[in-house]
Amino acid sequence: MPATVDISVLRIGHVLDAPIYHDKNVRLLGQGSTITEDFVHQLQHRGIRKVQVAINDLAKLRRWKLSVDSPSDVIAKSLVKKAEVRPAVKPESESHINPPRFLRYMATVAQVGRQLRTNDGPLKMICESARLAANALEAEHFGFGITLSSTDGMTVFLGTRNSHGKHQKLSRYSMELPANRSLLSATMSSGSPLFVEGLASDDRFSDDFLAGLEVESAAAVPLHRGTLRAGAMAVFYHEAKELDDQDLSFFETIANIVTVPTHIDVAELDAESNAIEELTTDRRYEFHCRQRIAPMDGEQLPLRSSFEEVLCHDISISGFSFYYPRRPEFTYLTVALGQPPRLKQMKATVVSCWDTDVDGEPCTLVRCRFASQRMTS
Repeated sequence: MPATVDISVLRIGHVLDAPIYHDKNVRLLGQGSTITEDFVHQLQHRGIRKVQVAINDLAKLRRWKLSVDSPSDVIAKSLVKKAEVRPAVKPESESHINPPRFLRYMATVAQVGRQLRTNDGPLKMICESARLAANALEAEHFGFGITLSSTDGMTVFLGTRNSHGKHQKLSRYSMELPANRSLLSATMSSGSPLFVEGLASDDRFSDDFLAGLEVESAAAVPLHRGTLRAGAMAVFYHEAKELDDQDLSFFETIANIVTVPTHIDVAELDAESNAIEELTTDRRYEFHCRQRIAPMDGEQLPLRSSFEEVLCHDISISGFSFYYPRRPEFTYLTVALGQPPRLKQMKATVVSCWDTDVDGEPCTLVRCRFASQRMTS
């Protein structure tokens, strides 16, 4: 007989031995299906907190082991290690509220409400709401994409978190729709919050305009124009980050407060954005040159024969990026910068990879950070 459990018991990646039902005998997921983040988010969005799970599935979800000599409804509480399976919802996010975080979120909601009563333009209001959300969620960057009635695409804006004032320039990009591999367009299409812990390595998404930010984790929520979905808002982290149900609920609340307007004046777009503006203090320069790289194994210097030529994309004081025919299997490398006989060899670390193309040929844009140690040729 099925057991009724809280959805916090569900674990991402578990393959069901039997269907999951709502407490009203409505089947939610079939036998052999895999529990995914999207499935759990849909349950939360629909207000479903309890589901009916078969005893065998419950035993695996709770990492229990059934005794061979016991009836099927008797569960022996001996733990079984289960690899690569993590909770879909952290139990503490359902039963406990972190007071400092809760107060910070409530204060941010109040701030967003106050700034919506100002006479600022609609773009400023969306931008300020996204900036305040990024501050509350302790993210380094924020962004939002909106669809306009005058175009068939999405206009994307990116900004840097700023705790000491809202006046800043945004970077603006245009994206044709449907862009199935964009994080923002995917969030708008799904209509549900989306969190990606390893954005740089997630094959589902590829946003070239994010490559310069060197972000690792991201959370996105849909934006609305009335009852219609009209864009998405996102926050980005340089390091791997974990967000729970409380964080995503707060972010979704912020997005639901603001409304995407039907029309935005071109003058307002130009006044509030600057596509040339750099988002980082480390300015990047175009570097469309061919240089030689070689993978490194530990601290051992690579052999001269292991170097290969790659086309670079840009360079800065802290790192550079280059095109590679596939996602690299190495993490550390040596790059020989310059031209013979004046070559400088430097160690570098791969920080992000983005699928793209060069002259119609698919490849990967690999972004690297220089190590502090420099080596000469």
